[in-house]
Amino acid sequence: MKEIPAGLILICNDLGEVEQVPLDGLGLMAAVKPSHNKPVFLRLVERESLEQARAFLTDLRINRKVSDRELTIQTSEGPLNIIFAGLKTSSQFVIVAAKTADLREKLLAQALSQIQPTAEPPAERKPSMATQQLKSRLEVVKAEATETQPTPKAFSPTEKPHSNLRATRAELERTHRDLYALALIDTLTGIYNRRHFIERLKEELREAERYKRSPAFLLLDIDKFKAINEQHGLQAGDVILRSTAEIIRGVLRKVDLVGRLGGDEFGILLLETTPENSLRAARRLQKKLSDVGIEAEGRLFKIAVSIAVIHLSEAKSFSADHLLKQAEDLLKQAKSAGGNQIIHA
Repeated sequence: MKEIPAGLILICNDLGEVEQVPLDGLGLMAAVKPSHNKPVFLRLVERESLEQARAFLTDLRINRKVSDRELTIQTSEGPLNIIFAGLKTSSQFVIVAAKTADLREKLLAQALSQIQPTAEPPAERKPSMATQQLKSRLEVVKAEATETQPTPKAFSPTEKPHSNLRATRAELERTHRDLYALALIDTLTGIYNRRHFIERLKEELREAERYKRSPAFLLLDIDKFKAINEQHGLQAGDVILRSTAEIIRGVLRKVDLVGRLGGDEFGILLLETTPENSLRAARRLQKKLSDVGIEAEGRLFKIAVSIAVIHLSEAKSFSADHLLKQAEDLLKQAKSAGGNQIIHA
């Protein structure tokens, strides 16, 4: 009997849903509960590896190939740490996992040989009038440039023109990654910006409702921050915002989400928690932020924060807009009570 390699091959669509499992030598799918829905890759990893798994899929979308990413998955024998690699084809993700790099490369090659379709040549399209005019104009410009530019010298045998192409491509890829990060990250604090945080919030709310999970949403606001800006300048305020974001990230778990929603408001989503633990997390945040002195513009600042806490049990169903509105109302109550408050729904 042929021995099954101790590896894994998953074929996923661009949403991260598993469509095929050509190889499961790790016992991954045996640990998945039967369902009418397609398994989702992010739900096959342990909570501690969730953010790394999200980053893995994001990198696949951008770079088309990712190697050597360690994730913890749930198998029939229990949790397993193993190295993943992946390739992005035209509309699919090929994801493999194995203990050695050689085996991962072999599994990728095996998977690609099975799924790579034979593409038919695209039908020839007649260029539009605008395209023809643009092409004609480019030919004129090219001719003019040829007349005014000196003839480039031929490459010598020792020169490598392809190295310039590789360098240009690498620079374009870096620029692409930088632009992608700018679309997600608040440039001042280094955490998620409002748009991306709300996108992730909506996604997690859908997942929580679908899989009966219980996250908690926290809305944190720095008390009297406007007065700090007015009395000590915007630069001092920026230092305080950056420090606040850094402290929040240090207190939270790696799987939790944090974003700057605007001004001095921070949104936090605690994944898979209880009402008691969400309140404990809010108290830890409040204490840590009030205990730490933040040095800015030659002086030491002590800040206080107000936090609204909403725990989402299985019995509750919230839209992101409703959740934000309720949290804003709770923050108003905290401010009316003098600030430095934790109020929960």
